[in-house]
Amino acid sequence: LRKAEYTIRDLEEVIFEILGKPKPEETDGMQFVLTNTDKFYGAAGILRTDLLRQFAEEQGCDFNILPSSQHELIFVPDKHDFTKAELRDMVRMINQEQVAVEERLSDAVYYFSRYTGEVELFAD
Repeated sequence: LRKAEYTIRDLEEVIFEILGKPKPEETDGMQFVLTNTDKFYGAAGILRTDLLRQFAEEQGCDFNILPSSQHELIFVPDKHDFTKAELRDMVRMINQEQVAVEERLSDAVYYFSRYTGEVELFAD
């Protein structure tokens, strides 16, 4: 796992890249994508607490982790006003509408605390 190279990029930048459009000068910074450089089984990066801690420090806050697929995770900094229920609904909707069944991880939402350095499962 340590040999894999991971990136955390603003989701808007990733979408613009996929669409073949120029990268925006500024983004809203609401969602970020973690994956590896191969973009294959990149969600394993959740085990890289060094990367998670570094991202939290750069953002200046804890963050939510949404399992997008086996290949990537979505990070949502905790400085935005999403409720736990809204985040879970987002994950469920994306899983049902956009992720192949065999690539789904979970409908759960996770939380990274920069103070403890741990990933926690959001409890209902």
